[in-house]
Amino acid sequence: MPEPVTTNADDQPPTAAPEAWRDVSVDELIGYGVSQSVVDKLKEAECATLGAIATFTQTKLLTEIEGIGEKKAESIQDALECYWGDHPVEAEEEVPPAEEDDDDGEN
Repeated sequence: MPEPVTTNADDQPPTAAPEAWRDVSVDELIGYGVSQSVVDKLKEAECATLGAIATFTQTKLLTEIEGIGEKKAESIQDALECYWGDHPVEAEEEVPPAEEDDDDGEN
């Protein structure tokens, strides 16, 4: 699935939306060694996207999903780490503060 794109006002090249990773399907993990049956179990547990997995694991363990034991949970973690290695999320660029005008109005 293509990532949503945003454009910059400065005519800079478009960039992926910072939270676009949340909508990435867990099907992507198949390319990182997770089996289709494990992906199906994630979907059955309403973890159909990487964002849903992130939300789920804030309060629960992957091993709480029926059919996912320690080894499968570890393979999911490994796949996610590999995914992030291939798709790093760039921090939003900080805008430097505007320079203050030292002119007190007197010439």
